Amino acid sequence: MSELNEIWAKSKPVETLTQHTSAVLDIWLELRGRYSKEIDSKDFWDASFTAVAYHDFGKLCNIFQETIKGVRAFSDDERVRHEFFSGIFLYLNNIEFYEQDIESLIAVFSHHKAFNDEGFNENISRNSIIPFTIENSLIDEFVDFINKQAVDFQVAFPSIDNKLKYTITTSYGVLLQLYKQKVYNKLSQENFLNTNNRKNYILHKALLNISDWTASGHLPLERGIAYNQNFLADTIIAKLREDGKKEIADKFDFKKFQKESLVETNVLVLAPTGSGKTEAALLWASSKKDWERIIYLLPTRVTSNAIYRRLTAYFGDQYTQLIHSSARQYIKEQLDDSYDQKKYFRDKSFFKNVNICTVDQLLTLGFNLGFWEVKTFHMMNARVIIDEIHLYSPYTLGLIISTIKYLKDNFNTRFYIMTATMPEKLKLLLEKTLENVTVIKDTELLEESRNQFEIRENLIEESLDEIIANIEDGKKVLIVVNTVGYSGLS
Repeated sequence: MSELNEIWAKSKPVETLTQHTSAVLDIWLELRGRYSKEIDSKDFWDASFTAVAYHDFGKLCNIFQETIKGVRAFSDDERVRHEFFSGIFLYLNNIEFYEQDIESLIAVFSHHKAFNDEGFNENISRNSIIPFTIENSLIDEFVDFINKQAVDFQVAFPSIDNKLKYTITTSYGVLLQLYKQKVYNKLSQENFLNTNNRKNYILHKALLNISDWTASGHLPLERGIAYNQNFLADTIIAKLREDGKKEIADKFDFKKFQKESLVETNVLVLAPTGSGKTEAALLWASSKKDWERIIYLLPTRVTSNAIYRRLTAYFGDQYTQLIHSSARQYIKEQLDDSYDQKKYFRDKSFFKNVNICTVDQLLTLGFNLGFWEVKTFHMMNARVIIDEIHLYSPYTLGLIISTIKYLKDNFNTRFYIMTATMPEKLKLLLEKTLENVTVIKDTELLEESRNQFEIRENLIEESLDEIIANIEDGKKVLIVVNTVGYSGLS
């Protein structure tokens, strides 16, 4: 019986290393099929395959196996992270390649924790003698297993030099110094994440994380949704009927400015509140491919919750996700009491097709917070809708402008920015940032006199009959009472 079949990757339930790696590679293969036109480089996909295939190599280590099987409890100074061995093994076997193209290697080192000099336990550096082993026979079996996968997936064989196998079983202190001097410090000196390597790193890290998380959860990749104008119209009409608005449903048609939104460019829309900007934005986004995301950004959690309910009614909860600081609690209390932290951990990284968020969920990408690489990856060809752009402070607006430019230039993200109030300076700034932009105004509603205001110097009681008559006629009546000068009656 193969020794490799006794190596665990997961314990609850038990899943062997080869079973888990096969599942991860199956998801990776599906992602390659989905994104191969966007990432058109065989060299990239070969490097990505190697990173994904060997990301859990370190689980061959006896310390990991004895820990996961409950054979032995190790002290803090003896625990070693498996991804450390995975990265070191790849580096040692192809030093020349990784010194030139290191992004996929950093994805392996950081696929569980942030990439920093303390990611592999700062206490260990004081104790270079760690009793660990990785059997050469297991390395041989695992390499053979990966090479068979490479043949099936039609990718280049990962470069593995058997002469270097012994190095992986040297003292941990030596390996840690090698990591700090040759990998971490080198990248720190080059200011790695602020160079052109950033995008390549994001792609490698996201493909690894998405494949690993999906396989570990025994989940399929989230389904995409493609829709057109007729689907959206039918959905809106059905919602109107469900809400008891039969007459409006019977006469429904998209407005002129909504139909004008069916363009491939970025869009700026000026339209009054209640004019149907949300539906116009969804009409604009209908040109996306099924797996491309819609990211709907709003200024507050309350408005995000309201739009989430609305879009869920349109598309279904299997395609929609609410994301903000209290979203999990809101969903759990209001919609699904079984919704747990683990599911939200995945959902908040834009895995669903339609994501409704507060604007900070996008702006944090530039601060490298959380699993920002996965969220940024999901912005590829995404349609981003930003509502009430005029409400943000100058500082936040500056972040929004910078984020728009970065995503537009690097990930082909498109933007639909809408507001009821567009100061001219803000309009010019957005036009300059978006470059290829269509400006649309809802002239039909903007030119209408929608409200009549009248000031009367009398007591409200004197107008009650007129107020009641207007209400009974189905008119909307707003009454503002000023008690100044009538303090005795207030």
